[in-house]
Amino acid sequence: MRKRTVGLALVLVLAFALPSLASPPVLTVTAPRNAHSGGPLLVTYSVANPLSNPIALTVQYSISGPCIDKSGSETLTVAGAGQAGSTQTNSFSYTFLSGGCAGTYTVNVSVNYNGVQLANVSRTVGVQ
Repeated sequence: MRKRTVGLALVLVLAFALPSLASPPVLTVTAPRNAHSGGPLLVTYSVANPLSNPIALTVQYSISGPCIDKSGSETLTVAGAGQAGSTQTNSFSYTFLSGGCAGTYTVNVSVNYNGVQLANVSRTVGVQ
């Protein structure tokens, strides 16, 4: 009898937690395929909330490659679907040193909710 009560409590907790995870945010990342030594790399990302209620999300981003390992994060409160602010668009950039640092770089953007990764997008950028 006691196990049944614990199981029911677990099911109730999961029922409240899963709606947030069942419809993850939509993450779109735009980055050029190529960049030039001495030039900038601009990465734009958008996070859309498909849920009806606002949600606080943490966005983590990074650029890594032969000459850089840069990362950052920010917390966004994204309005519910159909409301103003239900999609948030931001960007980050890096300017490569001139005369070097050629190679392949990886741009990674992830969206987290309460420490759980809900979406992740990676792009590679060639620097000449």
